[in-house]
Amino acid sequence: MSKDGKWKVESGKWGRPVLFLFFTVYFLLSTFHSPLSLAGESRPTNELITAARQAMDQQQFDQAIQTAQQCIDQHQDQARVEQSALTNFPSVDERHRYQALNDVGTSYFLQGEAYLKQGKIDQAAQAFRMVIEQYPYSQWWDPRGWYVKAAEESQYKLERLENKTAAAGVESVRFVKEPVRLSLLDYGKEPIVEYSKYGEFKNVGTSDYQYQIRDPKGLAEAAGEGIFPNTRSVLEDPEYQRLEAQKRLEGDHWEFLHTDDLAAAFYKWASIKNEDRGIKLFNTAEILEKSGLFEHAIKAYYAIVVHFPNSIGWTYWNSPWYVGPAAIDKITYLCRVHPELGLALEGSGIRVMNGFDADINNDVFITDPGRLARIGLEEAARRAIVSYRPHGEVRESEARQVLGNGKVRLIQLADGHWQLMVGAMPFLIKAVAYTPSKVGQSPDNGTLEDWSNADENKNGLIDAPYESWVDKNRNGIQDADEPVIGDFQLLKEMGANTLRIYHHGLVVNKKLLRELHDKYGLYVIMGNFLGAYTVGSGASWYEGTDYSHPDQRQKMLEDVEKMVLEYKDEPYVLLWMLGNENNYGVANSAKKFPEPYYEFVNQAAKRIKELDPDHPVAICNGDVLY
Repeated sequence: MSKDGKWKVESGKWGRPVLFLFFTVYFLLSTFHSPLSLAGESRPTNELITAARQAMDQQQFDQAIQTAQQCIDQHQDQARVEQSALTNFPSVDERHRYQALNDVGTSYFLQGEAYLKQGKIDQAAQAFRMVIEQYPYSQWWDPRGWYVKAAEESQYKLERLENKTAAAGVESVRFVKEPVRLSLLDYGKEPIVEYSKYGEFKNVGTSDYQYQIRDPKGLAEAAGEGIFPNTRSVLEDPEYQRLEAQKRLEGDHWEFLHTDDLAAAFYKWASIKNEDRGIKLFNTAEILEKSGLFEHAIKAYYAIVVHFPNSIGWTYWNSPWYVGPAAIDKITYLCRVHPELGLALEGSGIRVMNGFDADINNDVFITDPGRLARIGLEEAARRAIVSYRPHGEVRESEARQVLGNGKVRLIQLADGHWQLMVGAMPFLIKAVAYTPSKVGQSPDNGTLEDWSNADENKNGLIDAPYESWVDKNRNGIQDADEPVIGDFQLLKEMGANTLRIYHHGLVVNKKLLRELHDKYGLYVIMGNFLGAYTVGSGASWYEGTDYSHPDQRQKMLEDVEKMVLEYKDEPYVLLWMLGNENNYGVANSAKKFPEPYYEFVNQAAKRIKELDPDHPVAICNGDVLY
């Protein structure tokens, strides 16, 4: 927000709302927030909770307890009324009706945390019990994307206290929310399932691949709890029965994916029946992975490759997501970052022919499950080191090949992996897509202006990059404790090293971009929409860009050439980006007719290399499966 309070995020037909940095920073400042604004003299409860948490962060524990008590005193009567009206947690659409309940339960939990920090174990336990006994359906919102059940968190804290001395309890409890861990009854008889003992692999490496089970009981016992075809172990697990009796497994299974109650999430997903079996197993495996049960997670992911390699899910954009290849990626990753397991996936691959389009009817799966193997700790450690080169250990003299002669280069390492280099050092891109807009401006009505020259108060400073400030209390007014910082400084402080922008007439201030690079050390990914939203193609919005149309292709190619010739010698350019999720088909033909689109992308990339061989070229696609 600028000094006149007129700068914010604005979304339109150019895709998802852009990230405006200071809003992001604000959300990182507040763990507990609420839209509630109460009438009367009392302060809104979200302010009290935020103040209590800030006191905790500053180790002012008495102040945190007092502030939380203010919230309790003001709203506990209404909280009790709201609690009495519930027999379960309210639905997503109803949560806003129980704000007093949520805030009071959260306040007691904060008090418990503060007492723990002070070593006052009895008072902490009493506060946690108040949440469990009086406000069991209270919740708070975690900015990472989910609601946290206050009673479950309180129960977890109490269980920890019962197993530790008072001193150890204080030492180990920090004001950080920790997952409710998972421990299984049955891990299976075989750490690596020998599938050939229990069935037969047929037509390996072809589109007719299948695994036929001959001994389902033996396979279930070998696989263990939650891994196909073993469902009995889940239902017989006393922990599953306990959670079901507590009604902690009620509700839509999708709502369990982003909870820290990993035990409930596992038993919910491992026991459901009305879901694709590959997707069910994948989400079960991810929960095991989050729980630190990496070996069992790998077994679950590999079961997908064996049993359900053709399983398909769907993304938010209604594009297909292939579960089998994703499971292989997960196994490869876990084996690499956990060499202590001594595991490797060998010879496995699932190729989806025609998988680059959104039509699953023409998909052909070529499957080779390969095998999970023990490779020994020494070999596993060697593979992990080769795959993860820390900064400073890349020697171009050892590279297979080097692309580019300038400051930005791509080198292929001896193990076949590629590394982006800037100067003599490996470069990990940490970028923000940046397009600030003044309130009321929108690409929908053609009013979006060039932010790189916007100077509303005519003081010689560009508004968003140099005069934004963090509206911590979201009152729309710059208060005394909200100094001007500027987005460029905020970007630097958050650890970003790159901006991603598009050149189409909205960023023409090269001097500003040089300052971004020289003063703040950030680079720029310079993008061309390549006909997304019809930008650069000359097509109308309703007909959309046609990538097989010669005139439109020529216009877009000329636009790409203009971008490269204008910016290729600028020191801040890191690489060129083509498109903006064009494969989703918004006002263009890429989704319906992918071949002409990707052929044209290749043509544009080759033309860029003719004009500028010293910067890499990337494509911006939605989803990695394309």
